[in-house]
Amino acid sequence: MYEYTSWGLPTKRDPLGVVDGDTMNVGVDLGMDIAMNTILRMYGINAPELPTQPGKDAKTWAIAWFQTHCPLGQFTIQTVKDTKEKYGRYLATIIAPDGANFNADIVAAGHAVPYFP
Repeated sequence: MYEYTSWGLPTKRDPLGVVDGDTMNVGVDLGMDIAMNTILRMYGINAPELPTQPGKDAKTWAIAWFQTHCPLGQFTIQTVKDTKEKYGRYLATIIAPDGANFNADIVAAGHAVPYFP
């Protein structure tokens, strides 16, 4: 597992970078003044697709989670491996500065289910 300091990258649809309940646009600090922008897929969970009402609810919940647990916009990501999955995204767990775990919290809130293909 690898850990990086990260922040949400604004999109046309959301100022925090939240794409949906299990996908996010982020900036990642790689160290030594090197950073990159990428898309993350939350590891071990699956949220409903965005066009559905449950998908919209999951995104709304995710935005509120980031506003509550990451008020300065930064968080830590833990990647499972440093290679992309089949859709070109890195698999990650998000940990807030207060220790909250996004992946576990969204499942506990009922907006996603555990998913380990």
